Formats: sequence, C-alpha cells, structure tokens
Amino acid sequence: LKTNNSKHRSVALCSTQDKGTMPSIFGDADGNHLSCDDALNAAILASLEDDDRDASAQAAQDARDGPVMSRLENKGNTCFMNAVFQCMAHAEPLSDYIISRQHDGGEVTRHVAFLLSEMKKSPRGTIDPSTLISKLKKKDFGMFNGGQQDSHEFEIKLLEVIKDEETGEQQASGIDDLLMGTVTSTVRCTECGSTRTKSEPSMHVCVQIPESGGGVRLEECIREFFQSEELDGSNKVDCPKCKTKTKSTKETSFLSPSIVIIQLKRFKRLGDGTTQKIKTNVDIPLRGLVIDNSETHRDGEGTDNIYDCVAVTNHGGGLNSGHFTATCREIDGNWKNYSDDRDVRSVNENDANSRLVYTVYYKRRDAKPSGSTADEESVEKPAVKRSRSVGTPRSDKYA
Repeated sequence: LKTNNSKHRSVALCSTQDKGTMPSIFGDADGNHLSCDDALNAAILASLEDDDRDASAQAAQDARDGPVMSRLENKGNTCFMNAVFQCMAHAEPLSDYIISRQHDGGEVTRHVAFLLSEMKKSPRGTIDPSTLISKLKKKDFGMFNGGQQDSHEFEIKLLEVIKDEETGEQQASGIDDLLMGTVTSTVRCTECGSTRTKSEPSMHVCVQIPESGGGVRLEECIREFFQSEELDGSNKVDCPKCKTKTKSTKETSFLSPSIVIIQLKRFKRLGDGTTQKIKTNVDIPLRGLVIDNSETHRDGEGTDNIYDCVAVTNHGGGLNSGHFTATCREIDGNWKNYSDDRDVRSVNENDANSRLVYTVYYKRRDAKPSGSTADEESVEKPAVKRSRSVGTPRSDKYA
C-alpha cells in the first residue's frame, strides 16, 4: 500500500503468508526501517485515502455505465474459468449460497466464496485468481496447463467439488437444492404395455442443436429433449415382462430447480477423432422461458416454472485459438460483456443473444435467496490479489 501524501511516508508491506498475518519486514521507499506501529498506521491511512479516491471515481463510472463486477486476470488461457465465475457471480441465489459458506465450507468452497464476494465489492477493479487456481490444481482439475479448455467441463468439476465439500445441513439446502434437477425416463413396452421408470439427478440440461440451417429457437431444442422417442430395430430394449427385446417408447421429464444451466452442444466428436464446432445461431429467450414437460414456450404464463436469463458464456473463434467471455445482466437490468481483465463493455439484448452463446444460466422467478453472507470481520479470508488499476485490452489470444 502506498501514499504520496506529504504527511506520510511511502510504505511497502511485504509478506510471504497466504493469509492476513502481520508482515515481518517493514521499510519506507528510501529503505529506512519503520516500527511495526508506524508502518501499520501509514498503511491504514494510505488505504483509506486510496479507497476514498477509488470510491469517488467508481461512483462516477457507475453513474455513467451502471454497476459492474470486478474483472479477473487471465493467468494463461484461463478465460474458460473467468467466464464461469462471472456467470456464477450474477446467478443469485447460487452466488449467495456459496458466499454464505465462506466461514464453514471446505477449502475450495471458501476460496471460491471469497473470490465471488470480492468480485461483488466496490471499487470494481481487477482480481488476480492465482491463489484459487493453486487450490484447484491440488484437486487434480487438470485444466491449468496453458492449453485450450472447455468452460462447461470446468463448471461441472467445480460444482461437484463444492457439493462434495458440503456436510450435514449444508447438503439439504445447498447445491442439490439450487441446481440439481431430476431427469426421469419412462419406457413403455408396446407389446404388453408395462412401464419402468428411471430417475437420475442432473445439474445441467444439455441440448442438441442442428448442424446447419438459418437458426433455431432454444424452445425447439428443449422440446427435442422432452420428445417421445421410439425404440425399435437395433434400439429395442429388454422388457422384464415379455422376457425379450421389444419395441418400446421412451419419454423424458425434468423436475426443474431454482437455477437451470443449459449447455448447447456446440462441439461434436467425429468418427476420425477430431472435433467439429457447430456455429448454428440459437435464439435464446432472455425473459419468461417456461420449462415444462408438457409445453416449452416463452410467454411466461400458466406455470410456476418461469425462468429469466441472468448470464451466458460465449465461445468465439475456433477449437485451437478460441476465447470464452461472459455476458451478464446487471442489477439495473442492463447487460455487460466480461472478457477477462479487459474493459467491461455495455451491450444490448441482441448482443447478449448471439451465435457465440455456449451455456445459458436461467433463474426461476420465484427463487429465493439462499443462505446469508457471513460477517466479514469473523471470516478467515483466503488470499485474493486485487489490482486497483484499470485493466487494458490485450492483443494475445486466449483459450
């Protein structure tokens, strides 16, 4: 922390500790030794002065552009991670719940909670997520080697780790309650009429999109997900009652949670082992999407399962030099695009709904806040580095 005020000497605090322990080395800009009390007092004054200046500048910026989250530095092809965290931060009550676990969650949960809470604070700046990345590496994520990665795969792994770290009462009102839908498949034998049902929990709805054509509406993709399927020929299944493989029908239903994450299957594995990106434009309803087993539409009438879009991840470019960003709805209703630590761009709804969309975060309208943010003074805060400077655009390519 530094100050150029003539009343106080410029002070540098150095610490090798992860957590907020008192540094053991104190010195001013001229190399003179300072007492612990002098250094601490100067640091506090510098911090207060910086906060006042930053708060004033941010207030003026917010008045012009509306509120925004803090940005995240790209630590070497980590845009896949940054895009997911921006979406999670905007997808309340998911972020509310994770932040509420800041004092009693597992190691990864606490670090994610602190990162999300820092992203929501003012002044908005740029955050270095290196400490969290080091924790995720210990969990064998296998995604921080500088190569191209899939944001949806990261999202699945992260949520599974947070879920696994839940204990006791947390499990009853945690990730399962917020995100875990139930996919139920009912197979009916056309010979004897018997049925058998299988239910599986699912955090995500993954929908197929056409490989060609002028475009498709998301509702059509979801209807395809629910559509009755005929199991015949090589797809016949064993009927326990008939004791043989028979022609059957299969119907799928979905019990929807508070937050629904829909993945558009844009990447298709080909027979030769290569992967093809599907660039078909998918029209995403930003408000009033009804996810219902019998009908899926966007007028928001006749059901409790009404969802509004709060964020999307986007994938631009190709498979070998692509880039993930996030487009999110702010608290004032306006949309912003986040691209690592580059300047946050205001966008209109048409820009939020583009052919680059990869995953969509929907919040049910009747979803209630989950948990409460812990008292920050009583929380042992994992280290997150924050930069006060405004990030500048970069020309290099990210994953």
